[in-house]
Amino acid sequence: MKPTAAPWARGPVAADDGTPRPGGAMGPPPGHLAPSALRPGTPFTAFGGAAGASAAAEPEPEAAPREPGSYCVPTKAITSPMAVTQFCASETYAATLRFAQDLQAAARGRPLRGEVPMTPICTKAVAMLGQMEGWVDEIPPEQQAMRFGNRAFKDWHARMLAELPAMLAELLALAPAGPDALRDAAVELGPYLSGSFGDPQRIDYGTGHEAAFAAWMLALLRIGGFTPEDMPALSLRLFPAYLRLMRKLQLTYKLEPAGSHGVWCVTPPPRPSRVCTSTVGDTHSYVCGCDSVAV
Repeated sequence: MKPTAAPWARGPVAADDGTPRPGGAMGPPPGHLAPSALRPGTPFTAFGGAAGASAAAEPEPEAAPREPGSYCVPTKAITSPMAVTQFCASETYAATLRFAQDLQAAARGRPLRGEVPMTPICTKAVAMLGQMEGWVDEIPPEQQAMRFGNRAFKDWHARMLAELPAMLAELLALAPAGPDALRDAAVELGPYLSGSFGDPQRIDYGTGHEAAFAAWMLALLRIGGFTPEDMPALSLRLFPAYLRLMRKLQLTYKLEPAGSHGVWCVTPPPRPSRVCTSTVGDTHSYVCGCDSVAV
């Protein structure tokens, strides 16, 4: 199956003068922000589409807030040890850590199968992943001798790329600010989401793909698609739905564990899921037998 061109494949969103706009959902945030999702730090300008991660070690001045709609295609920026150091000192890094803490806090004291408030956009996001899960039944694995990497995964991934633009547009239309408020954000959100489901060439899956999905949730939170009130739903409904999809993809298409020792299955277990659920039972007497064992 040959996928149609996704909107984010057309390049950065251009300003009126034709130059690409800086920033983006994971760069300096526009307008709406989750109060606890951000901490002061040095802006990692390469994340917003600036020219590479090999910038000078001196921190650049913080960028001014972007105009709504100024989104661009994300590019790979962490390509060297120096870039890792810069990223670890960045506002984006601090926001990511805080987001993980907020996911954990949102799950504290809530049973996994208990009632969780769901806004329309959260409900749609979970349903979107459920629809993708249904495609696995429609695209059975091929009969082949290889232990890992069933070629039918390429067909599933191609279908995902073909249908994701329309699905993402429907999702963004449910943003609290209105149906058109985040329409242009698809160009930046799309690559994070499409990069969450494994690699179609290597037919593998690892924690980097999982991190891309977490980055997609964070980006959507920062631009106002999700709100702080959605945190329990993100932690206990949306991310588990993503893990169910990925577990079905792995079991059906035998995705190779990504990593330097992936062929021997030496790869870390899903990390965000442990973060989200590590405090679910921290006050449950039958689980821990004490007042608190928060991780």
